Amino acid sequence: MITASWNIRGFNLPLKYYAMQSFLRCKEVNVMVVLETKLNKVSVEETMRRKFGNWHFTHNFVSHNAGRILILWKQV
Repeated sequence: MITASWNIRGFNLPLKYYAMQSFLRCKEVNVMVVLETKLNKVSVEETMRRKFGNWHFTHNFVSHNAGRILILWKQV
């Protein structure tokens, strides 16, 4: 299992999530932790559904209003 983390400020910019998609594919990452996403709960869920549809995810909006932590994983 390959894990990675990325402090990626402004995850809602197309260049950022395209770079992450490329990184995940190139490095064959199974679990990814994204910090400082600067997104709200609705934006995170929409971005994940549209751009990372084959990944499962969770976030910390339940315990923190600004979220900031996103965890993605591939079901194997």
